[in-house]
Amino acid sequence: MSNIWKHFRSLIEPTAAKIYGQITAVDPSGTIYTITTHTGSSMRAKGSGYNIGDRVFVIGNEIKSKAPVMPYYEFEV
Repeated sequence: MSNIWKHFRSLIEPTAAKIYGQITAVDPSGTIYTITTHTGSSMRAKGSGYNIGDRVFVIGNEIKSKAPVMPYYEFEV
């Protein structure tokens, strides 16, 4: 029964945006990173095992995984 409930909640809960950015600084503790996005915004996120210069995906305030180097294009419509 709890598995059905968890599945239902995952369907109705809003999902956080996946943000792509580059690590620009590491906190002395080694678990908090400063990430800069392609727009120049900075944010802090939790994680471990990453280095300055790594490109990562962030969801919420947590680094989920390393990301490939991807080109950035901006189109105005």
